[in-house]
Parts: sequence; C-alpha cells; structure tokens
Amino acid sequence: MNPPLRNPLTNDLQLHVSWNQLAADELLTGGSAIISYGLEISEDPLATTWTPLIGFNYNVLQTEFIIQTNIVKQGVYYVRLSAKNIYGWGPPSEYLEIAAAGIPE
Repeated sequence: MNPPLRNPLTNDLQLHVSWNQLAADELLTGGSAIISYGLEISEDPLATTWTPLIGFNYNVLQTEFIIQTNIVKQGVYYVRLSAKNIYGWGPPSEYLEIAAAGIPE
C-alpha cells in the first residue's frame, strides 16, 4: 500500500490526506476486494503505538480524510495507511510526514 498523500486543504488547523484505492485484482490484495482502509497518526515515526483515526472500528472505503483534532500550528505529524480484505489487515504503508501549515503561494 502506498503512503497517504498531502492535499491542498492542509493548513495551520488541519491535515488533509488522501490515498488511492486498491483494486481487487492487484497483487497486494490477494485478489480480494478491500473492505476498509485504516488511517493512523503519530507524532513520532518510530512509535510502536499509533493512534487510529478511521477504519479500524468500522469499515471505511473513503479515500480522503481531514484531521482537525489536536492539531498544533506548524506541528509535524506522521500518518500511515492499512487496507483490510476478507483475509484481514495488511501491513501499514510507509508514513507520510506532514506539517500543519499552508504552502505559500
């Protein structure tokens, strides 16, 4: 699974991430349709425990998410993604490092 991507709605107060859907015919899915994506966040990329945001307690098929809770201006965060099919959860993606800041025009 590829890591999430930073999206343009990211600013001082929120992180906006998205990801590409995995097709059931991809080698990564074992030929089984994805039934949920799980997104996690951490302030340390080497953390052994990450905070789940969506997809772990209920199935989520959306491919973008805005994180607004506990975001500190110019704070640096790490997000990663997992996918679930009938066989269970796959390994998490590499993380995306994302800062709570807008990009100057």
